[in-house]
Amino acid sequence: MSRSQRPWDNPDFFDEDDNDDWMGELDPSEFIFAVVDNEGEGPVVYICPKRYWDDEGHLWDGELGLDDLLPDGLYDVMEATFMDAEGRDADELRDVLEQAGFMPNNAFQNFMAKTQ
Repeated sequence: MSRSQRPWDNPDFFDEDDNDDWMGELDPSEFIFAVVDNEGEGPVVYICPKRYWDDEGHLWDGELGLDDLLPDGLYDVMEATFMDAEGRDADELRDVLEQAGFMPNNAFQNFMAKTQ
């Protein structure tokens, strides 16, 4: 089975009408994550398509379509940025994201930690 094009595959030429196709095919292993402690507000989770990170070296700022893949308790606060409603600490969130199939990435973690 061929994979539908994702918006991050070619952001300049992606057809928005294809949203239904690619959103239903997503797999958590296509995404990397970083969990960064945010003083007083709890940890912040950033999720980025691995392919986009590898090609561009920064956070994707568009629709990810992860609603059906996110672990329970995570909610989006803006594009690619999530918080936890269950009060888990950073280590617990890393564990839960890995168990869900999302991939940790040290370079992405370091990059996002520097933006705080």
